[in-house]
Parts: sequence; structure tokens; C-alpha cells
Amino acid sequence: MIYLLITLILAINAVQEETIVKDEQKVRIDIELCQLEVDELTRDANFSCNIVYTFKIDEKGQPTEIHDFKDTFLGKEKVIECISRWRIIGIPDKELAMVYYWKHGYGWSILTLSGKNFSYIVKLPEPISQYVPQK
Repeated sequence: MIYLLITLILAINAVQEETIVKDEQKVRIDIELCQLEVDELTRDANFSCNIVYTFKIDEKGQPTEIHDFKDTFLGKEKVIECISRWRIIGIPDKELAMVYYWKHGYGWSILTLSGKNFSYIVKLPEPISQYVPQK
């Protein structure tokens, strides 16, 4: 009887572990920090600001329904082309916002992705801009 009880407990435990493993999904974030060029006037002006875009993530992790929430100087086409190449898989949120910060004299310096239950920040140690030659 004790042997049967122990076997039953082990069987239930194994099924629970299998279910947990099946429900777990690994998070994978494949983003390209795009070289979004700004015009010469913006680059040379004493100007720091950010651009903000919102988008949804489909079942393949691809951004869809990309909208410019705040972009007064860059242009929607360049940003949409960049964001549409990203893949974001395994996060709880399906609606995200992207904030890309432009710092005068430095270039693109911080990229933030955020949602209701998700936040991902990339601080760039080297600028991505026209201020420095690209490798």
C-alpha cells in the first residue's frame, strides 16, 4: 500500500513538472539598433529629444500595427522599416512602446521597450550617430 502511494505521488509530480515545462516559453529578443540618420540641421542644433512608437506583437514575435506616437524630426518610414525586422518572443505583453533617445553631440543613446508587464532598456556605450565614423 505504501509502495502504491509513493508511486502515485511520483507520477503526479512528474505530470506537474511536464506541464510546467510545456507552459514555459523562453524569452527571445532580436532587435537591431538601427542607424536612423537625422538631417544635418537636427544633428548640428543643440537638440536632444526622443521618438516614441507603439506596436503590437503577433504570434511569430513580429511587430505589427506600428504607429508613431511622437516623432517630430525623423520620419515614420525609416523607423517602421527598422522595427519591422525585430522579433520579440515569449514576453507577456503583446502591445509595446519603443522610446529611442537622441542626445545632442552624442547621437542615439538609449533604447527602451516597455509594456504593461515588460521593460527592456539598452544603454549604448558608444553612440550610434553621424557624429562618429561607423565601423
